[in-house]
Amino acid sequence: MIDQITKILTEEPNFLTFAKTTPMEMKEPFDITLNQIDYAIFPEEENIYTVYKDGLEYVKIMKDTESSWIKLDPETELPRFEADDEINAIGKEIIAHEAQ
Repeated sequence: MIDQITKILTEEPNFLTFAKTTPMEMKEPFDITLNQIDYAIFPEEENIYTVYKDGLEYVKIMKDTESSWIKLDPETELPRFEADDEINAIGKEIIAHEAQ
């Protein structure tokens, strides 16, 4: 039994080796203003952000392409594929901020 566990932990890809070799980079939250509305942007996972609007949690978004962003369903966090100019504008500001 110990031999099997040792083999799993040392030879096969697993969470422990992934966590040791792939550190998660923590990104700091930042603020943007669009059309005189203040948004706080909190980076989450890769290309996913929680957006607060005027101090209240507003929406979670995910980068699709450089110019297209997708809302995530608040209940399931599954993508909602619907065009939204406000979300795309927020995404554009996120890209600009991260390019600095």
